Amino acid sequence: DPNYFTRMERLVEALQLTEHIRFVGARTQEELVPLYTKAGFFLNTSMTQSMDKVVLEAVLSGVVPVTGNRAFKDLLTPYSLYVENATPELYAETIMTASQNDTNQLAQKLCDTVARSHSLHTFTQRIFGI
Repeated sequence: DPNYFTRMERLVEALQLTEHIRFVGARTQEELVPLYTKAGFFLNTSMTQSMDKVVLEAVLSGVVPVTGNRAFKDLLTPYSLYVENATPELYAETIMTASQNDTNQLAQKLCDTVARSHSLHTFTQRIFGI
């Protein structure tokens, strides 16, 4: 949505966060890995209500996710990283608040949870009961 993107860019400028936030747009799988290693936060604005693989990849790469996607509500709410009724302003506020904490420790907790809860073994147990 071009209007939404423009609002996000303006908000980043208004909050004087241009040195900290970079919009990278669509990327190939190969391009994502180096970006994950440089990122502190991963903002996913998708509202598909399905568990987007890219969010899980970011978490497993040590990046703290922020999203309003309901599929991640249970995982992220305990860490105040799920944004109900998401707006650009609420996303920005969530990231600013989270950045005041130890994000390395938070990233590790989330990584451990995702690795434990979303492994192939766990997945097959949930789907097939085996």
